[in-house]
Amino acid sequence: MVENNTQEKGYREVVVVPLAARREALALIALISLIVLLMALRFSSVKSAAVSEGLRAYQMTDLNLKNQAPILYRSLLGSVGD
Repeated sequence: MVENNTQEKGYREVVVVPLAARREALALIALISLIVLLMALRFSSVKSAAVSEGLRAYQMTDLNLKNQAPILYRSLLGSVGD
């Protein structure tokens, strides 16, 4: 006959099985989906607000620079470090 050695050690091992593992998994999936949906709504509202503002005073409306493009590029490239 085999004796139980756990009584001599002073502890008892108890395995607890979750009763509602499926419900917890579904709730976690629902929360992640809600977070993704809220992020999508936030990004779409920010994008639509930026589009509706239009051009600012410092932005150019005519981009037909042709011969001036290299000069403009070099002058802007110098300010990249700043």
